[in-house]
Parts: sequence; structure tokens; C-alpha cells
Amino acid sequence: MLHAAAHRVAEAVTVARSTAQRRGRLRTAAEEADTTEQRLCADIDGLANEHNEVDATLSGLLRSDAYRDHEALVARREAVAGLEREAATAAEQRDKAHRHLVAAADNAHRRRIRVDGDLAGLTADLTMAAPPGHC
Repeated sequence: MLHAAAHRVAEAVTVARSTAQRRGRLRTAAEEADTTEQRLCADIDGLANEHNEVDATLSGLLRSDAYRDHEALVARREAVAGLEREAATAAEQRDKAHRHLVAAADNAHRRRIRVDGDLAGLTADLTMAAPPGHC
């Protein structure tokens, strides 16, 4: 019986030691978690401060004369690009109108030559058909 009691006491001591060791490991893990949490909170605060500084810097840049000059330059470039597109379109229309004008002039010239030939033929026919002395 003593032997059984000694064995139970030994088991109880082993369980108590294991529990104490586990508690120690959990305490260490909890302390490490607290340290990590504090570090992360400090990092978050640092990032928030950095974000505020960047916002302030950006706000200052957006209000600066250089940025306004840049915006004006970009707007002028866009306006010039628009005018260049309009000029290119107008040049295409001018070239097309010129081609039509040249074609119309050529057509009118060919018709004029034909009419002149027809008139010359009619004049010759009328001259031959007219009684002598009427021309």
C-alpha cells in the first residue's frame, strides 16, 4: 500500500511539474505576445504620423506656385494638342477640297474644249450652208 501511495505521489509530482512548466511556457508566450503587441502599436503610431506628414507635404505641394504652373502647362499642352488635331482635320479637308477643285477644273476644261470643237464645227457647217455673201 505504501508503494501505491508513493507511486501516486510521484505521479502527482510529475503532473505538478508539467503543469508548472506549461504555465511558465504560457507566461513566456504571453510576455512575448505583449511585447509584440506593444511594438506593433508603436509601428502603427509611427505610420500614422508618417501618413499625416505626407498628407501635409502633399497639401503644401498642391498649393504651391510650381504645382499651379505645372497644371497650367499641362492645360496649355492639352489645348495645343487639340488645336493641332483641329489643324490636321482642316488640312485634310482643304486637301480634299483642292482635289475636288482640280478635278472640276479639269472637267470644265475638257468640256470647254469639246464645246469649242462643237462650235467650230457648227460655224463651219453654217458657213457652208449660208448663201454666198451673207457671212
